[in-house]
Amino acid sequence: MHRQDGRGPEEFRPACLQQGVLTRAQGSAFVELGRTKAMVGVFGPREHTDQGREPYSSVGRTTVDVSIVTFPRRPKMGPRKTREEVHLASLVQEAVTSSILLDRFPKLFVDINCTVLESDGSVATALILATSLALAHAGIEMKDTVSSCTVCLEKGGTGLFIDPDGDEERKSSGTVIVAVAPASGQMTYISSWGSWTEDMMQKAIHMAVGGCIHVHSELQRTMVQQEMDTEPAMAPPAR
Repeated sequence: MHRQDGRGPEEFRPACLQQGVLTRAQGSAFVELGRTKAMVGVFGPREHTDQGREPYSSVGRTTVDVSIVTFPRRPKMGPRKTREEVHLASLVQEAVTSSILLDRFPKLFVDINCTVLESDGSVATALILATSLALAHAGIEMKDTVSSCTVCLEKGGTGLFIDPDGDEERKSSGTVIVAVAPASGQMTYISSWGSWTEDMMQKAIHMAVGGCIHVHSELQRTMVQQEMDTEPAMAPPAR
């Protein structure tokens, strides 16, 4: 199949992954997939401002908020969330929460604030990756870092391609989003829409899981690099 940017079916766009991009958050991360840009700040664990209204819980809980920067789109009127923002927040929460060791901070909350700075395909994947990196940067204990990948079905249902840009997503016959915790082999999230045969769906999931494993190695590399960058320099030996 031919892709406008010349990539092969299983080739990712150029990516940039960074931790520690927000000074006021306990943990933060920035992920760029092609022209899609997502930033996440993690706050907590801490008591929630509305905790008096919340039911008692012996384990910690997460809240996820997603905001999509609207320019150059038409500005939103007021603080109400769009349907897309609500959907993405629910998706991110489902994808990452099962990997967080919630029993390590009982009765407290971890607030995850996500911002989509630019949207050009694979937005959910970018948010999941940025959230995983931000949680790790905040020191939140997890079973594993969750990875994610998006796969689309070519129009006509004849081929699959990984990490679609916005134009590819709009023209595709279907999309699958997968999130995986590779250490446990657990698929923490999967959703699909469009027209799929059973055979093509299985092939798409297989491709997406392979993409998750590839991306997970990049997550690990980013975290190792962050640790190296923040290690205090050793003092020279006294003479």
